[in-house]
Amino acid sequence: MRLILCVLTAMIMFAPVFPVSHAYAGGDNIGGAIKSIANVKEPVTIQADSLRYDRKTDTYFAEGHVKIAQKGYTLTSEKAALNEKTGDAEASGKAWLVSPDNIVFADVIKVNFNTKLGVIEKGNILVKKGNYHIRGNPLEKVGEQEYVIKDGKFTTCDAKSPFWYMRARSLDVRMDKDVFAKGAVFYIKGVPVLYMPYVWLPMLKPRTSGFLIPSGGYSTKDGARIVESYYWAPVGNFDSTLTLDYRSLRGLGVADEIRYAQNKDTSLRLYGYYMRDRIIHSDRYNVSLKYQDLFTSDLSGRADINLSDKQFFRDLTDTARERTQRTLDSNVWLDDLQDWGRGYFFGQYTEGLDPTQNNDAIVQRLPEAGLNVVKKQLLNQPLYLSLDSAATNFYKVKGVSGGRFDAFPSLSYDLNLSGLDLEPKVGYRETAYDLTDDNSPKYDDERGLFGAGIKAQTDLYKLYRFDSGPLQGVRHTFIPAIAYDYVLRRGGTNFPDFDGIDTYGRRDMIAYSLTNRFVLKYRDGAPSPRMDFLTVKFSQFYDFYADTFIGARRRNFSSLYGEVSYRSSSRLTLNNDFRYDFYQGSIRSVDTDLRYDSKDKLWHAGIGQRYSLDAEQTFMSPSYFDFFTPSTDFASEFLVNKAEEESTVDFLTMDGGVKLGTHWDFSAKIWYDLHTGNLRETDGSATYSSQCWGLTFDYFNSPTRKQYMVMLNLKGIGNVKF
Repeated sequence: MRLILCVLTAMIMFAPVFPVSHAYAGGDNIGGAIKSIANVKEPVTIQADSLRYDRKTDTYFAEGHVKIAQKGYTLTSEKAALNEKTGDAEASGKAWLVSPDNIVFADVIKVNFNTKLGVIEKGNILVKKGNYHIRGNPLEKVGEQEYVIKDGKFTTCDAKSPFWYMRARSLDVRMDKDVFAKGAVFYIKGVPVLYMPYVWLPMLKPRTSGFLIPSGGYSTKDGARIVESYYWAPVGNFDSTLTLDYRSLRGLGVADEIRYAQNKDTSLRLYGYYMRDRIIHSDRYNVSLKYQDLFTSDLSGRADINLSDKQFFRDLTDTARERTQRTLDSNVWLDDLQDWGRGYFFGQYTEGLDPTQNNDAIVQRLPEAGLNVVKKQLLNQPLYLSLDSAATNFYKVKGVSGGRFDAFPSLSYDLNLSGLDLEPKVGYRETAYDLTDDNSPKYDDERGLFGAGIKAQTDLYKLYRFDSGPLQGVRHTFIPAIAYDYVLRRGGTNFPDFDGIDTYGRRDMIAYSLTNRFVLKYRDGAPSPRMDFLTVKFSQFYDFYADTFIGARRRNFSSLYGEVSYRSSSRLTLNNDFRYDFYQGSIRSVDTDLRYDSKDKLWHAGIGQRYSLDAEQTFMSPSYFDFFTPSTDFASEFLVNKAEEESTVDFLTMDGGVKLGTHWDFSAKIWYDLHTGNLRETDGSATYSSQCWGLTFDYFNSPTRKQYMVMLNLKGIGNVKF
């Protein structure tokens, strides 16, 4: 029996040591044990038709249905032999070794019990993690986790005739790292497609340096496109990706992305792209730097620097969000966090991406320093002090520039009266300016704002129970909220318009919101015990000053703002928000997303709408209502008309996806502009995915560009180096 134990021990291909037991548990066939084996931990069961010992050669022989098992490991063969003196062992005749991580099957397995090294003749190693199949004759185990293979074959396909495989004159396989091949040929469906004298492939280690699988496509604006990247990971916390982006009509682009992470608080990402564009005969570039660091337990810093030529995102990127962005911001932060709040330093530079836009008129914050106190409790009472203060230097090449100091201390008190939450608040805001203008001499100004207000909110609920059916109950929660703000303004008549702080003025305003929330509770055994079924919220405010007019009519009420969120199990979801103007009898904005997923998750469909007459306008509901928060829902007649002419957004989105069989996935999305009657964008994707390979086709169409992309994925090969 000892020979079986030794064979089993030495041939656990991916474990450095496999303990062998003194004991045995015999099956129906002959069984036995040799007690001279040391370092025994786990019991072993042994079965064989016959067992004999040759004293002259000190060799044990087992024949007929040999089977050995030990804690998740099983070896089967027709014959097995062990030399007690040398430790040489051999299992032959359909030898199989099954371990938790791997499977080895071969005609003959030869090992040495003492060195744990050996040879597999006409064998195959299956690495379960990654589904790697490694074949050869012979496969020689030269190290604890290393094999040298002659006439080797490598694939991740299970089929007898794999879709793809690599055949090499020799393979050096390190199970915990990579595969190195000499004289390698890649085959697809048995047809040789690529010869490489040397190849490295990652093996159970995702961060391995090498070439990534190339991708390619075609665009009417770029021509044929081929993208090839090299991934370099010299150490565990640093890597880099160098990319060549060839576009036949434009030229060759070169990009590099460097990533570094010292720990979860300190990281850096640097990206750069350059191309000499043959179409517009100009240099194209994009540079971004993202860095964060924790200098001390309190002091942290971040940098987000972005530079680009004006048309880079419009012409050279593949995502709709990047193609439609109008500005590019670069920011630098320095934060000192304390128990009472924080001090900070902030700088921002904004670059306009519209070629017709004059960057000289864009306001830059260079820099801003501030101090914030966040609800510091006073006198061991529910009395809280808050402070927002900032000193900012605004810079413009043309127009008004200069400094602004803004300080806003406030006191609030939290009360709960029989379930009614009250928060009265009082504060004073002082804003002072030191400004210059290209066309006028230096001038100063200051403004004081005294504010007082109160917020009130309560939660009322009722539970409806059911004695039968899938629902156990429905919880209805009604949340009314109201807020009143009063602001008295003193001084200040000549202000620039740097941001919302400069628009603060007098206020006498009340706001309300009504929220209804329905939560379903299912009985035991349901996939989800609780579900937010329906939420409906309405918000509006009333301005007692009401110095805004639409035509000749005073406008006291804001638009009615509504939110609706609906979910029917996990199949139908609806999210909607809107603003309705009672004075004009029209909807100012609507955002809707409706999605349906089939019960078997094999298909889905969705439709959305984006409509706004004033795309830059927002609405503040009572939960965010503050007497020094600007009201942006009102607009003068001039601004309303201008918005309707120039800023109208009105388009539909439609998307869907379907899974056909076990291999094909299709998806598509359409953006249709109802305002102009044009199809803005169409995206489509078809993906074929099998056990060991996949193929993706991407399609993009817009009024200015059509693009086709294709990507081949050979599963198990993340990087290719040659």
